[in-house]
Amino acid sequence: MHQATKTLFIIGAGSGVDISMPLGSDLASIIHDKCSVRFSHEARNVIGGDRDLFGHMARSGRNISEYISHAAIIQRGLYSQKSIDTFLDMHRDNADVVSYGKHCIAKSIIEAEHECKIYKSINWNDGYLNLGALKNSWLLKILNILCEHRQKENFKENLRNFSFITFNYDRCLEYFLFYGIKQALNIDDTKCRDIFSAIEILHPYGLLGELPEISPQMGFLPFGGRNEQYKNQYDLTQSADRIRLYTEQAETDVAERSKALTAAADRIIFLGFGFHAQNLEFIRPSTPPVVRKIYATTVGFEGESLDLLRSNVTSCFRASANDDPQQHFMLSINLINSGCFKLLDDLSYALTS
Repeated sequence: MHQATKTLFIIGAGSGVDISMPLGSDLASIIHDKCSVRFSHEARNVIGGDRDLFGHMARSGRNISEYISHAAIIQRGLYSQKSIDTFLDMHRDNADVVSYGKHCIAKSIIEAEHECKIYKSINWNDGYLNLGALKNSWLLKILNILCEHRQKENFKENLRNFSFITFNYDRCLEYFLFYGIKQALNIDDTKCRDIFSAIEILHPYGLLGELPEISPQMGFLPFGGRNEQYKNQYDLTQSADRIRLYTEQAETDVAERSKALTAAADRIIFLGFGFHAQNLEFIRPSTPPVVRKIYATTVGFEGESLDLLRSNVTSCFRASANDDPQQHFMLSINLINSGCFKLLDDLSYALTS
């Protein structure tokens, strides 16, 4: 009997372009502006920046000058790093700055969900997504791959052959796939939750909160923060507390499970991934990998950077010299200078055969 191919998708911030989610540099700019708060002695209040965010932080009763100082540290130094994540990791010895930064991330991503193409494609009259509005998105290509040549009776079992590791905090992937599967199979939320549970989705750095559609007992944060169905105001601190820095997450069960998924996959597809050293280390297989083929979008990588990327990926996934020689294999690494949609479109036949 033919053994099903295990496919693992590893997703980075670059994948957000298709759906108008911010890239790392865009997120840094958003947070830089949110932290541009100062006290006006003339007006005798705080001006500039995100005053709602500042007000939330200042409700603890501490002197507001402390929070202005925390925001200023982020605002003045953020651009010294490639991302807010690495900046906060550098300042992990300052819990107050890290907390302010995590609140900035949480509020920025929740607001971005609310403005993204997925949210704008929701038809509030019937509670469904307009999938046609997302026809040029890699997410729709993923849904096509999951649904191609599948029958209802074995749909859930087939989903077990696909898994995801996303380094993003947002819930765009979960929200889209839940409604995409629900609409493809014409089923209700309860049945969709059962089928959806077969898909393993890991967030190494945490996610903003569980979606009420998927986890009604745990879900406290609707997609985009608030919508027509779930009108409760979200708890920003609860979302911020779920965000993890690299050094906070490196020893968790999620890290071990990520390594196990990469070790078990026959095929790995990187979408919008930045290939930062700490993230490659995070997914380095815990046992000699079985992966035969790797595909990756490499927009923005050229020359020596592209050569180094190939070398690092090869080192990450090839069995080491100390392993059983029978575990060695010819590893096919395909680095493709295209966006996520184009890559999946080109691979659609291979991924559904």
